[in-house]
Amino acid sequence: MARLSGALALLPALTLPLAAQDRIIRKSGKPFPETDSQRLKVTKETWQAVHYQLGEVKGQTMPMDEVLAVEYGSPPSDYAEADEAMKAGDFARAIRLFQGIDSGLFHQYALFRTAQAFRAQGKLAESLQACRTLIEKVPDTKFLGPALLEIGMCRWQDPALRDARARAAAGREAFLAMKKTAADRGLGAEWALRADLMLARMDQLEGKADEAMAVYRTLAEQAASGAPGVADEARLWIGEALLQKKELDRGREYFESLIRESSPKESVGLYAGARAGLGQCELEQERYQDARRNFLWVITLWDRSGDKISPDVAGRAFYGAGLCFHRLEKAAQEEDARVNRQRARSMFEELQQDVFASTEWPARAREKLEQIQ
Repeated sequence: MARLSGALALLPALTLPLAAQDRIIRKSGKPFPETDSQRLKVTKETWQAVHYQLGEVKGQTMPMDEVLAVEYGSPPSDYAEADEAMKAGDFARAIRLFQGIDSGLFHQYALFRTAQAFRAQGKLAESLQACRTLIEKVPDTKFLGPALLEIGMCRWQDPALRDARARAAAGREAFLAMKKTAADRGLGAEWALRADLMLARMDQLEGKADEAMAVYRTLAEQAASGAPGVADEARLWIGEALLQKKELDRGREYFESLIRESSPKESVGLYAGARAGLGQCELEQERYQDARRNFLWVITLWDRSGDKISPDVAGRAFYGAGLCFHRLEKAAQEEDARVNRQRARSMFEELQQDVFASTEWPARAREKLEQIQ
């Protein structure tokens, strides 16, 4: 199924520059390849990412099918279907399929992905249990770093902890444990860097934006070569800290610089995050037309790019676009106001999909839907 059920059909015809429309807009279609050969190719690419993460084939040129055949055998038949379900946001189906995979490293990977799917559904207790089962069954699992990160994310997002500072404290405890385990078990620099990144994030949530920014800058430099994903997140969170401090002009300039330095093709996560951050700065400055344009860029990329963009970034874009349409409605003529109201509702309704369940956006969108009946 298409990721967007109806929102893109309601977008203005000239949301983006014509050249950009020709290059990236896709208003409908399936988010995952349909043919067996394409599916096999994506399976290999997915496993190449996993191997890269584990440091096993970095810099090698052996084809992925040979790597798999030599080291792990053929993927179980449900593997591609489960991965497809994850990409499509069908987490219940993904969980069912992953739970049926019980061979070797594929089983370890399936347990980890099951934990991710549970957290995406907002089922944090189940996610924690899946991670702990993995670590208990296979103490030396090659997915120990990702599992520890998942545990920390669940602790941080625990809905039983209503206060943001209490959640930050729970997250801090888990990420400190992750950092210690990374050092004790020799998991590699990436996981120590990622633990430091999350600890700085906890500082930011506790109102220590300046301290967090200093760590983000250091990590952006340290991780640039060995852990580019950590570096990209650190760069984005520098902008988030500027937003938190309400330094909107500086934030806008910073996100604009990230957009110039990144690419929707080669670094879509960084590019989309920067576009969403720029849109948020413009929204808070009441520059609704500019903000809407940036949020719609992100929505278009989200539909095209699968799980390369986080649900939190995409959720911000849907919510921000909805706010822009809603606020532009008030300044419009009657017919335009009706259209803008309809578009705002469409943006907020998209946030009720399961893929956003682990984020703050569905609840916030429901509140807005009640206001624009």
